[in-house]
Amino acid sequence: MSGVEILGAVASAVQVADICIRITDSLVEFYSRVHDAPEKINQRTVQIAQLKEMAHLIERCPSLQISPVTSILKSISHEARRLEDILTQATTRGNEGKVKRKLKSVGFALKEKQVESICTRLESEKTTLLLCIAGIDSALLSSINLEVVKIQDTSNNVLNELPAIRDIAQGVVTVFGNRLASQVEDLQNRIPNIASDISRIKDELPVITLAVDPQPTQYVCIAADDFKRLDATRIEPTTTASKKNHQLFIQTLPEDQEEIVVKSLPIIRIVDYVDRKALLEQVNIAFSSPISTVKVAVLIGMGGSGKTQLAMKYCQLQSDRNVSVLWADASSERSLKQSYSVFAQIISKALCLTTTFPNPDASMLYVNEYLRSSLKRWLLVFDNYDTPSEFEDIRAFIPDAAHGTIIITSRSREAARLGEDIEVNGMHEPEALELLLRRTGSPTTPQNLEHGRLIVNRLGYLPLAIDQAGSYVRRQNVPLNRFINHYERRREHVLRHTPQLWEYKRRLGTEEQESRLSVFTTWELAFEQLELCKMVKETDMIKLSGFLHHTCISEELFEAHFEGSVDPGGPKAFTDNESAWDKYQFRDIVVNLRELFLIQDVSPDSNGPCKVSLHPLVSDWIKLRENVKTRQDYSTEAIKIVTSFLRSRFLVDASPQTNQETLAHLDQCLTNDEAFLKDDSRLGLGILRRSADIFGEFCHSQGRYQSAEDLYKRLWDGNERELGPTHVDTLRTMHNLADVYHSKGQHAEAEALYDRTLSGREIELGRNHLDTLSTVEKLANIYRSKGQHKDAEKLYYRVLNARNAQLGCDHIDSLWVVSSIATNKRAQGQFAEAEELYKRAISGYESQVEPGNAALVWTMNDLANNLRSQGRYTEAAALFHRVLEVREKRLGREHPDTLWVVDDLANNCSSQGRYAEAETLYIRALAGNAAKLGDNHPETLWTVHGLATVVYSQGRLAEAEVLFNRALTGRESLLGPNHHNTLRTVRGLADVYCSQNQYAAAEKLYRRALAGLETRLGHDHPDALSAVEGLAKSQWMQGNCDEAEELYVRALEGRKSRPGHRHPETLRTADLLAGYHRSRAHSSEAH
Repeated sequence: MSGVEILGAVASAVQVADICIRITDSLVEFYSRVHDAPEKINQRTVQIAQLKEMAHLIERCPSLQISPVTSILKSISHEARRLEDILTQATTRGNEGKVKRKLKSVGFALKEKQVESICTRLESEKTTLLLCIAGIDSALLSSINLEVVKIQDTSNNVLNELPAIRDIAQGVVTVFGNRLASQVEDLQNRIPNIASDISRIKDELPVITLAVDPQPTQYVCIAADDFKRLDATRIEPTTTASKKNHQLFIQTLPEDQEEIVVKSLPIIRIVDYVDRKALLEQVNIAFSSPISTVKVAVLIGMGGSGKTQLAMKYCQLQSDRNVSVLWADASSERSLKQSYSVFAQIISKALCLTTTFPNPDASMLYVNEYLRSSLKRWLLVFDNYDTPSEFEDIRAFIPDAAHGTIIITSRSREAARLGEDIEVNGMHEPEALELLLRRTGSPTTPQNLEHGRLIVNRLGYLPLAIDQAGSYVRRQNVPLNRFINHYERRREHVLRHTPQLWEYKRRLGTEEQESRLSVFTTWELAFEQLELCKMVKETDMIKLSGFLHHTCISEELFEAHFEGSVDPGGPKAFTDNESAWDKYQFRDIVVNLRELFLIQDVSPDSNGPCKVSLHPLVSDWIKLRENVKTRQDYSTEAIKIVTSFLRSRFLVDASPQTNQETLAHLDQCLTNDEAFLKDDSRLGLGILRRSADIFGEFCHSQGRYQSAEDLYKRLWDGNERELGPTHVDTLRTMHNLADVYHSKGQHAEAEALYDRTLSGREIELGRNHLDTLSTVEKLANIYRSKGQHKDAEKLYYRVLNARNAQLGCDHIDSLWVVSSIATNKRAQGQFAEAEELYKRAISGYESQVEPGNAALVWTMNDLANNLRSQGRYTEAAALFHRVLEVREKRLGREHPDTLWVVDDLANNCSSQGRYAEAETLYIRALAGNAAKLGDNHPETLWTVHGLATVVYSQGRLAEAEVLFNRALTGRESLLGPNHHNTLRTVRGLADVYCSQNQYAAAEKLYRRALAGLETRLGHDHPDALSAVEGLAKSQWMQGNCDEAEELYVRALEGRKSRPGHRHPETLRTADLLAGYHRSRAHSSEAH
């Protein structure tokens, strides 16, 4: 090599190193000033640093300073200068203005493709340079081997000639005498030393040969052999703490294969693993993509969903295949570099090298270059990549090779950008049950499956939680049928429990040792990330959401709280610069929380509110992690939120779904109130008095009578203590509590409270105050329910006259009283007068409200029932269908008010004898009411009773008995044994027993029904007369003919009085009496 060549190579190397330094400095300066530069440019700083190190290596090593290297360096220098020019143009100076700096940033963005092209060429030149250096190293090492062999041969020759030299010297002494004796003696003395030196050289030669050229193995290919020689002399020793947590597998392949297979996996034994075949298949699909680059599958999901276990299972499935598998801890950049240091040592050992590395970056370069050059398939796992913000660029760790595959597990949705994302949610129910029963050691019996379903549902089908619960059950010996109650009392102990031998582990923070993970610790990691990133708004929202019900947390809740509160507090997080509600701010916060899987099931609708859900255990965790004071604060705030929502939405028609969701949040508030609020801070007291009032009203409207009663009682007690017994707020609470008693059929209690409220309001507000008149109207309703129609009518007219005077005859409140008077007359059989009043009310409504107005539609439905009561079934059906059409259009087919009309239409069909059609309608109403209101809601039980009546009329007595018993059990529990609706069901069940010839049992029920109905509704009420007819039949069939005839006559006379001589029911009773007389006559003739 000439001196000119050497100088050219050195100069080019120095030039490249200088340019790389300047480029790096320019990039650093650029990124310190421009925050929106393309992300890919940041990745290239590592590439530039590698070029700089290679240039310094060439500068130091004369053996590398040859013409091919110089040529490559010049090409690199040319491209690097072009990149430097672009960076120089884009980099701002301190004295430049804001506009100029912004323009430079925009210009840089426009040149992004050009920069990417240059960087790609630099990467290619770097690879060429690497191969060139590797070739030089190989040639140099080969020449060293040749020289060593020559030295070895020469030394052997010298040693072989030494005896001959000694003999020749002795001969010289003999020939020439003593003149040369001293010189020959000196030579003979030196020969042993020469022999010793030559022997030492021979001993050193094998060591030199081994050091410069290890014996290649049968399973290292040429590319790997070239790679292993590269730069081995520059690397210094290093150690890693994570090496002890991995097992090393080196597989020597058959002689006809050249590649090695290495495996580095965590020492984890998956206990009781349950196959999640659908997810594994998604990974296989992601890896079968035809793309020519590395294939990446990203397993994303909340903590504890089983991502790591799934990745480990996939790795184990590769264990029998010719695939290299490397598992990395990606919880931080530091831990990932430690993993790469381990990989580098493993690969070096597999290649029969004793290579060491100066720093983690060298290890990463070594591993990635090896994987890129490897000819065999490999799988790389990045586990727990949960905090992307901690990485400068994760892509620097990803080798690009079409034969490579990568699995990334992460709790951050941001990771999905790295490859094909696969969302790992809760287990399917069969999988969850299998895991639970395995962990608890319970047999697969129907009882265990039934209790297991309740458990896995309560745990949200989360694998980690199910695993913990199973371990807890086995350790504490808790029966499965008692676990739910046990969990509700000791949920913190269950969710924190981990056995000593626990396979769910990871390093937390900067800890070197791995910690056992529980449900709590895995979610604390996500919460710590919120706090680390100073996401105050997100932190506040997730905490507040934890004190609402975990499903369907609507944007409307927070918006209503903001709009309805003087000092909203938390909702200020969702305001814009003008302190107005900002739905986009709210949704930005939702997106950030969803990224961390702290919320799930986000359902934003461009035409509606955004709704989110929490995993049920996340909700538990949030409440348990807070201190007593914080729990109280958030419980109070949640109550205020639901209160604001009800105040803003309760007076308008809300969908049944919205009502059910709101009821769930209300129930959670009641639970929080019981668990966390104390003394004067509870619902119904202090600042939460109004909340208890609104909650009670809503519970009452949804048929939750007991909850409403409890709230009103607590509020009444608090109002009496804080405001006094005659305060208007105390009187309003008494009035509302009386409403609940009325709905429950506790008429005596309701009447007593209405009387007391009326007395107080007449004194405090006056006889004709609108609130006073409201109590009078409710008292009239009580009288009507009891059959005291004259007393009721008197009170109704008092209210009507006062409202006419104050509001006008056509005011909707006045018209409502008209409708109530009509219903009272209908109950007395005064159908013509009732019809006239209904039509008057309807005419008044139609002149001032829209066609779908609730009061108008209710009055039309009442008119239809009045027509049915007169036997005018066709007219009634037409009006029912008209009302039903309006309800379905405005409220939907499944709204309870719609189903009320379906019930009435079914009743009309039944009265016409159209039992099949009636049954279809009742079944529709029953399904809807059960789904929307619950099995034990009064409206549901009403429908069950109607269906039972239709089934009985078709002669299906066994089915009818079951339905009547179901209705009776529910009504006795909800309304009490003496409510008139309960007694109607008693009479219906008696009809079934009578038809089954169980006359004694039937008689007992008939007498119970008759006594109660006569007391509550009066002796001549149609329901009481129906009980008289049934009792008459039971007496007739038992041979008590005189009493039977007396009862039939009484029933007929009552029917003639009400509803009238020509009414179908009157005619039917007359036929029953006539049939009785004919039967007696035939019986007399037979005797």
